[in-house]
Amino acid sequence: MLNYGKTITLNILVYLIDRNYKFCDLFKEEFKNYTRTHNLDIDVNFNLFTNNNSTLAINDFGSAVEYLLKKGSSKYDLYIIDNNYVLNYAPYLMDLKEYIPNEVLSIYNSNIINNYCIFKNKLIGMPIRIAYNVLYSNIKYLKKYNKTIPKTWNEMMDTGEYILNREKELNNTDLIGYNGLFSDSECIVSFSEIIYSHRKSVNSTFPDLKSDEAIKALETIKEIKNRISSDTIFLLDDGYTIFKLLDGKALFLKFFIFNGDFLDKIMSLYQISPLPGSVEGITGSTVVGYNVGISKKIKPEKVKAAIEAVKYMSSKVFQKKMTMKNFGISCIDEFYEDEEVCEKTDCTLYLNSQFTVKPIHLTSTYEYVNSFKKYLYEFLYGKKSAKEVLRKIIDITEIHYLSIHSENAYIGIIILFIFTITHLTIILSLIFLFIKDYDPYFNFFSSDSWLLINIGIIFLLYFGFIKLGKLNLIKCFLKVTFLTYGTSFLFIPILYKLIINFPDNNKFISLVKKHKCIFHLFFFMIDTVLNFIIFINSFKIVNIIIKDGQNFQICKIDSTIDRILIYFEIIYKIFLVLAISILCFAEWNIQSTYYNIRYIMTVIYITVIFFILFLLLEVIRIKNFIANIVIGEFLIYTMVLSNYMLLYGYRVITVLIRRRKDKLVFIKNVTKQFIENEYSIYDEIKKKEEEELDTIEEDDTIIKSCKIQNDKTLYLNSLSNTKSNKSKSSNNKPGTNSGNKSLSIMSKLIGYHNTKDSSEESNK
Repeated sequence: MLNYGKTITLNILVYLIDRNYKFCDLFKEEFKNYTRTHNLDIDVNFNLFTNNNSTLAINDFGSAVEYLLKKGSSKYDLYIIDNNYVLNYAPYLMDLKEYIPNEVLSIYNSNIINNYCIFKNKLIGMPIRIAYNVLYSNIKYLKKYNKTIPKTWNEMMDTGEYILNREKELNNTDLIGYNGLFSDSECIVSFSEIIYSHRKSVNSTFPDLKSDEAIKALETIKEIKNRISSDTIFLLDDGYTIFKLLDGKALFLKFFIFNGDFLDKIMSLYQISPLPGSVEGITGSTVVGYNVGISKKIKPEKVKAAIEAVKYMSSKVFQKKMTMKNFGISCIDEFYEDEEVCEKTDCTLYLNSQFTVKPIHLTSTYEYVNSFKKYLYEFLYGKKSAKEVLRKIIDITEIHYLSIHSENAYIGIIILFIFTITHLTIILSLIFLFIKDYDPYFNFFSSDSWLLINIGIIFLLYFGFIKLGKLNLIKCFLKVTFLTYGTSFLFIPILYKLIINFPDNNKFISLVKKHKCIFHLFFFMIDTVLNFIIFINSFKIVNIIIKDGQNFQICKIDSTIDRILIYFEIIYKIFLVLAISILCFAEWNIQSTYYNIRYIMTVIYITVIFFILFLLLEVIRIKNFIANIVIGEFLIYTMVLSNYMLLYGYRVITVLIRRRKDKLVFIKNVTKQFIENEYSIYDEIKKKEEEELDTIEEDDTIIKSCKIQNDKTLYLNSLSNTKSNKSKSSNNKPGTNSGNKSLSIMSKLIGYHNTKDSSEESNK
């Protein structure tokens, strides 16, 4: 038993669209008795928003509450909110799961609890009152023409058309047939109800919008509009319907069920029944209502008191009293089989109504609501067909993804086939690395480097392939993993080869040669650490709503740390690309690797260009989802295939074409880019050196002192030192040191660029 020592006052903000605030008075009175009995010093203060004390409409009120919660206001402790806005409020409300026992949750309508009260596996509120749509049938005119309350839409049209025609003959032109309630605020609810009322059986789920039932439902509602209503009446809002309920000049009206005094006023004019359906026994009614939730910003000393208030408000005791007094409708199903309750309320109406819920995950976004209305009105008041409009509504309602089981399965199958064949081809082609006779074709890289490069290419292939199917958090992580490791496995062996092939000898190159494994592991560990941290912080899947297009999902990183890591990863890859590009420039004219260097540089160009195009595609977001996917897959696949063919694939093709040729013939006549005879290289270098001796007078002393057998690197160093000394003697002015260094680096690069031997060949 809790005793707080001093009275704690809970401030509750509430706005009820039906203005039935007797519910609040009842709770205040009953809760006061409850707290006295249980020795709890808790008081409640309702802050009522009505049309009398506020200019806020329900939509504006919803926005105002969201603003208060976002701002972190502690002015109100509890909120009684329209569950239309539950997703907007959910992040700012306490999780009640540990406070509301499962035995209490189990007595409530599970459909309402799951759709209106649970958000990301958190119980963010309890349903305290509900409302649902019913049919109000005019007793006077049905009796006058001996007609019954319709149970199907066809019956309603026939009855309505008959009575309207007869009344027009009596000059009664004020009578309307049906309100429709396809106004701006209610069109989604009315749409859901008409579709749900056309399902095949009572136990069937909500019809697929591509189904014949959905098409028939839309055609039915348009027929109703044309036969017993009008465009103007269908567009009118709740106020018009309430007015017609009071003046009795409507045959049939669809509206939410009322409680209390207002219901008594209209019961003399109309009889209430479940909404009609496509066939007798099937109906459909959207259930909405109000939840009570606790603000996360509530003061700590008020938390226990607030939980007591929520527990009592949702208790069977209070809910039963509220229902029996007609101050609200409870969604505790067992009440409507209780004789005591059924003496006070219409239990048959509740039990015969077949509820569907409002798609609040969509209606909470203004873009969706506006697009939905636009498309639906193109059918109701325009010339678009039901099938066309439903296709557009599907595009903005569903989250689209491409798979072998989707509507466009053939595209998914084609992509799957192409990627699978490519994947198998790359793996099977690796067998040539282990056949000794083919070594000369693959001697530019070592076998382990070839394996790493091909694994990198496969990872990049997976990066594109993983876009097939529905997105999830595992796929988000794998996309980053395949991209980071794929580019590293591709670039690092290339970088290693270019370093050891560099036309110079120094400690760094020697160190890299001696510690090949450490060199590779260093870079791979960078990716591993980055991926591990990103995995810990995880991703968020975000719905991208495309106006007049098809919605899809993307992976989003909310953590600032993860964003920094992604930027670091990008800078790291740019560094690799620049390092490879500079080394390729320095080794551009080395005869033994002449073609390989050009292939590597082409791979760099292709990779950079295609990734830029891929990023542009992600930013532009083509409205046609299929086109977006296909273009993205095409870019990734083209990049992967090009890189494979330039680095490895063409060698395999050469092997297949020339496999019967003798290895020595191949060495002499076909692949100068793979291996060259050392004596031929020596003669060519000697000849070119003699030509250079005739033309370079300023270096005559150095050249004469150098023997042909001297190391090529020694010659380059001497030449560089001479040029450096001349540069110093001609630039003795102060302030020119930084410029000299830049010139020295450029001179060396140009010198390396012009040399035709690698460091390995020079050593030989």
